[in-house]
Amino acid sequence: MWHHIWGIAGALSAVFVGYGLPGVAGMVLVVEISTIFLNYRSFYKKDEYHLLIPSVSQLLFFITYTVFRIFWLPYVLWKLYEMYTLIFHALGIVRKICYLIAALQFGLLLVLNYYWYIFILKGLFVMLGIIKKSGKTDKLIDKKKVDGPLEDNKN
Repeated sequence: MWHHIWGIAGALSAVFVGYGLPGVAGMVLVVEISTIFLNYRSFYKKDEYHLLIPSVSQLLFFITYTVFRIFWLPYVLWKLYEMYTLIFHALGIVRKICYLIAALQFGLLLVLNYYWYIFILKGLFVMLGIIKKSGKTDKLIDKKKVDGPLEDNKN
């Protein structure tokens, strides 16, 4: 609920500032493409995540999240900075405040997306078998511990 209020406030601030900021706000909305695959995967139970369709959905979620949130958002941040250098000096005080509110919200969104990416990478590594899920901790799979030390001496 709060992220909707936060997003609406940011969008309204961008519309109020005008100039190119509504376009930048629209560019931010492109990140929601990755949500399609996350929501589709949620149709399955956790014990079905290993099946083909949820696995493909997880992989597509990872790809779209990486493209649209990890690579696209910094580009949008650059556009926001370009807008700042072009128009900020010409804005009135209220529009400057709204611009700063929108910029702050965007910055927090970017940080939050990078934070979530850590967990998405962990989930991908578990799915690929790089990390073994054991209780509340993730551990890297050590081949010597899994196969045993005697497996190295077999010739």
